[in-house]
Amino acid sequence: MQNHLSSARLATVEAFFQTRTKADLIGCYSWCQAVGASLLPILGDYEVSLRNALHRGLSQYYGTIDSFEWMFKTKPNPAKVSNPNAPDLAWHSMTPRMQGDIEDVADKVRRRSRGRAPTPDDIVSQLSFGFWEHLIAGLVHKAHPADMQRRVLSLAFPQGPAMGTTAHGDRAFVDQLKGLLYQLRDIRNRIGHHDQLWKTAEFDLHGNRGFIPRRPRHTLISLHKFLDRISWMASLRISEHRDRPFRLIVTAHFANA
Repeated sequence: MQNHLSSARLATVEAFFQTRTKADLIGCYSWCQAVGASLLPILGDYEVSLRNALHRGLSQYYGTIDSFEWMFKTKPNPAKVSNPNAPDLAWHSMTPRMQGDIEDVADKVRRRSRGRAPTPDDIVSQLSFGFWEHLIAGLVHKAHPADMQRRVLSLAFPQGPAMGTTAHGDRAFVDQLKGLLYQLRDIRNRIGHHDQLWKTAEFDLHGNRGFIPRRPRHTLISLHKFLDRISWMASLRISEHRDRPFRLIVTAHFANA
């Protein structure tokens, strides 16, 4: 392993963990790999839960069913009566980049299935974590009806007011979700890019970063707090007693690292 890692990277591990032998150095690096591997399923489970919740909230809002094509431009445009070439309207307003992400996924589905039209579930299952982060941020856009944010988020996060600050329809609620999701995505990227997981910063219930570990014992505290945060965020979607299995999964994954 040492032959494939840069001396600068190994020096960072050595300095942080204060290792004295090559065996200790590789052991600490391997420990970080094991912890990262144990955290990925937790983050993956939460991402699936998050996108399904938002998809259901938007589907219920636009189509009164659990899976509706809110991401496609299929809303009838009244202008077509006088202008057949008038463009279709989007059910839900999104940035050009988000629309491009949807088109990219749709193209992949068509290629893999030899031309089959993608379904809403096809699209939802393949959009990135960042897409949903941007989608939440866009709920406050003035192009959306005034009550849309409250109705969508109350379905996606029924326990949201337990965050202790705002209601589903307040912009502060969106800002809080954005801050928390940013921190989760950052940790997932650290793991995926084999970055310095040992320096994972603590963050509060608003997503504000705090103490950055300087010693291994700090890392343990920070990662345990991260597990508490993601478990707590999962509980915003479901009742407290139904959240217990998720909490047990979180604890088991970390214990096995």
